[in-house]
Amino acid sequence: MSQTDQPRAYAWLPALIGGMTVVALLVGAMTLRYLEAKLVATKGEGLALAAVSTVETLDRLMAERYGDVQMMAQVVAFRNREPGTVTRYFEQLRTAYPVYLWIGMADRQGRILASTQPSSVGLDRSAQPWFQAVLAHHALFMADAAPSLEKDGTRAVTISAPITGKAGLFDGVVVAQVGLPVLEQVIAQEALMLQNQVGEFQTI
Repeated sequence: MSQTDQPRAYAWLPALIGGMTVVALLVGAMTLRYLEAKLVATKGEGLALAAVSTVETLDRLMAERYGDVQMMAQVVAFRNREPGTVTRYFEQLRTAYPVYLWIGMADRQGRILASTQPSSVGLDRSAQPWFQAVLAHHALFMADAAPSLEKDGTRAVTISAPITGKAGLFDGVVVAQVGLPVLEQVIAQEALMLQNQVGEFQTI
């Protein structure tokens, strides 16, 4: 082959290289799109997992508080109801379970007799939904989050239960509030735990 024929023999090389480059770019683009879709789906699954896990944790926490308030009402019903004794009992509970923002007891007329917030004692809370609901139905009641009258307007979930006297008659209300800041901490801890599980490639 003469020297003049050699350039003609390899004239197709630039076209081949160009074609291979185009194919490589197309494959790369398709791979990136696939990975992007996969990551989005995985992140969605991670967020769904976080949501379900957080709801279950909050549900369990509030169910425990629901049981606590029912137990408090039963204990108060069968114990000496001297306000100082009941207040000490509530303070012990609040120390053991910092989730509680405030715990109190109202008499049949809705007046606070015992409270972990001393300034509440003697106040008339008969118009509050937590008292009215228990007075009307003689059953446990849980209210939506609202500003607390007892703790400087901090938003809280309120749970109340009837105190039943020896004759089975309505004899007052035990009420407890769980502050939203505590629930927010639970959510943050749950998110951190899940973040550690899924690693740095996903953001919870």
